[in-house]
Amino acid sequence: MSDTRVDILYSLGEVLHLIGNWHESKSRLTQAYNKLLGNIGIVHWKLGNYNQAMNYYRRSQKISIELGDKHSTSNRNIAELCLEKGELNQAEQYARKQLMNARKIKDTFMEALALTTFGLIYNRKEEFEQALACFEQALEPDRKLDDQKSLATIHLAQAEVYYHLRDYIKARKYCDLARNSAQKIRDRVLILDSTILSTKITRYRRGPKAAQNKLMKLLDQVDDDLERAEIHYELSTLSPQPRTRHVHRRKALHYYQQLAQKRPLTRYVKRIAELKERRGILGISQKAGE
Repeated sequence: MSDTRVDILYSLGEVLHLIGNWHESKSRLTQAYNKLLGNIGIVHWKLGNYNQAMNYYRRSQKISIELGDKHSTSNRNIAELCLEKGELNQAEQYARKQLMNARKIKDTFMEALALTTFGLIYNRKEEFEQALACFEQALEPDRKLDDQKSLATIHLAQAEVYYHLRDYIKARKYCDLARNSAQKIRDRVLILDSTILSTKITRYRRGPKAAQNKLMKLLDQVDDDLERAEIHYELSTLSPQPRTRHVHRRKALHYYQQLAQKRPLTRYVKRIAELKERRGILGISQKAGE
């Protein structure tokens, strides 16, 4: 699938080259190259190659500065990658740069993206009031543009905040909104994340048995390693039987390891470390019982 903006910039650069407008041709082709650098960075991120992703993002950022391109998303890309790696202060620094650029050129959609990133940072810092304020500000442009991915991301983040605040009614409301938006664009990760959070909410509203039954039904319907890993992980926290918990932990670990072999994402690596630690603690307690 082609990137429309890259195609347009490259084609325009070629036309300007053919008619001898060298300076404008150089500018447009450089913009196309810059956009491609960002796209390559995103690919490396999705593959779990964080160092390579950051390298491409910084190269893109350098060109954006040279071009004076205020519409560049390089700062936001760096901010989100820092957030993924848990480098919250750096993430906040680059998100602020992106927000300032967006406000200078009065780009409300870019501003909404930056505010969403800020909200996710505040959520990670457990500064929930600031997080909710950022999400509310970010929602209006996304609703106008009917950007379902952004809406799903924001609503899921709002649901997570209210879940942490133990306001399970609001958490359920935003969780359902997130899943509805994710289903419209068939984003399997966002659908899965909202479904898992919905199950956690069910646990506190209707009890662990109801949540467990919901997950077991879901397990019969999925055909993806990430879905299986996440469901087995949650089931390992719900079952009252130690042996059953152990079985689900073992299966979750297996699927996360399969995923991490292909894409060593932070999400998988952290879960593998956690499950191995819990398995070690279990082994120690069992020996002590002997």
